Amino acid sequence: MNLNYLKVFHTVAKHQGFTKAAEELLISQPTISVQIKNLEQELGLELFQKLGRKVYLTEAGRTLFHYTSKIFNQLEEAENALKDLKGLGKGRLLVGASTTPGIYVLPRILGQYRKLYPGIEVVLEISNSQEIEQKLLQHELEIAFCGGEVIAHPQIKAKTITYDELVIVTAIDHPLARETTVALEQVLAEPFILREPGSSTRIALEQRLQLLGKKIKVAMQFGSLEAIKQAVAANLGISLLSRFVIDQEVCAGSLQVIKIPELTIRREIKLLRHKDSKISAPVQAFLRLVNENLVPKCST
Repeated sequence: MNLNYLKVFHTVAKHQGFTKAAEELLISQPTISVQIKNLEQELGLELFQKLGRKVYLTEAGRTLFHYTSKIFNQLEEAENALKDLKGLGKGRLLVGASTTPGIYVLPRILGQYRKLYPGIEVVLEISNSQEIEQKLLQHELEIAFCGGEVIAHPQIKAKTITYDELVIVTAIDHPLARETTVALEQVLAEPFILREPGSSTRIALEQRLQLLGKKIKVAMQFGSLEAIKQAVAANLGISLLSRFVIDQEVCAGSLQVIKIPELTIRREIKLLRHKDSKISAPVQAFLRLVNENLVPKCST
C-alpha cells in the first residue's frame, strides 16, 4: 500500500472530513479525493460513506484506521527517538547513587555511555541513600540509584532494577572462617565494622537485628567501604557487606563469606527520580544501557 495514500486516509478519518484534512496536509480537497479513490480501488473496498457534509468510516475504514493509528504513532516515536539521538552531541547527565551502586555497579555502565556519547558531560554524585533522596527532591539530580528501602515520599518514583545480597564477611584467617557451621550468637559476639548511620547497608542490618531482637557490638565506623574491607582483612572485626563490594576480595582470597541465614539479606537496588521531572535525552540514553546491563538477578 502507498504510504502517502495511507497518510491521507488517516488524516481524513481523524478529522471526519476533507476540509480539515486538506488544511493539515497542505493539499487541495480534489487531490485528497483522488488519493482516497485510488486507495479504495487498490484495496477493492469502500473506506468512507458521505452523509451530508460529513464523511463516516465504513467497517473496512474502521479496521484500516485502527492499523494506521498504530503505524503513524510508531513513526512519530521513531522520529522523536532519532531526534533525541541527534541531540546527544552535547549535554549533561546528572546521576546520584548510594555507595554500593555508585562505586561497584554504575562505573562500568558509565564507561560504555562515555564511549557512545563522548560529548555528554557525566556527573556521578555518591553519598548515602538519605542524602541522595534529598538531592532528588531538591532537583539537584535527574536520577539516582539506591540500595535498600527508600523514603516513602510522594514526590519520588522508585523502580527496582536489580537485586543485591548482603553477607557477613571476615578475614580469611579469622577463627570463624575455619568453621563449617557458625551459629548466629557466635557472629553477634564479634566486633562489627560498619558504615555511618544513614547508609542503606547499616539500615538493612539494624532492621534485621530489630526483627530478631538482637544487638551487635559496633567496634568501628567508617565512611568508606574500602576502609571497611581493609579493616576486616586485618582482623579488626567483621562486617556485613554487599556481594557487589566483596566479590574481588573473595576471589583473591583476602576475605571470607560466612553463611548465616538469619543475617543474609537480599535487597533491591532501585532507580529513583522525581515524579515531576522530565526525562532528558541524555538520561533516556543512559537508562537504555542500564536496562541492557542490569537484568534482575532473581525474581521477586
